[in-house]
Amino acid sequence: MGNWKGQGSWVMPNSYHVTSLFIGGNKSKLKTPAYEYFQEGQKVDVVVRAVIYIPGSLVTGLVFPKFEIENEFPHLTLMCSNKYKPVMSNAMIQATCGKGGAFYEDYVDAKEGLLPDKNDDGVSTAKDVLIQGKNAQKENVKFVLL
Repeated sequence: MGNWKGQGSWVMPNSYHVTSLFIGGNKSKLKTPAYEYFQEGQKVDVVVRAVIYIPGSLVTGLVFPKFEIENEFPHLTLMCSNKYKPVMSNAMIQATCGKGGAFYEDYVDAKEGLLPDKNDDGVSTAKDVLIQGKNAQKENVKFVLL
């Protein structure tokens, strides 16, 4: 992607990555096999199976890598506006793709590698979804099964 930072209010993330283990302030994770055998910068192929987005604000690709990953919803933040930071991808996915969420069944289909059926364009919309975070607010969210 080079140095392109986006157009208008859109911003590209500093890097495209799938977080396999988030340490944060949890020092006990430094003693786990996932940390011990971690290889920073390791390149792996991932396939974006679905895109979930808040129009004009945040675009995230859902991926299902073939390696151990700590995040319940592995993903790549593709673009965000000045309104949201890339970390908000987690909150958007958790609010919509977890059990009982508006896109739970769509998420399961993406995880299983299913394609939209002939009578379905693979696009779902959820209105007024509460996205938790620093400035929690309700958003319309779209899910596109690829």
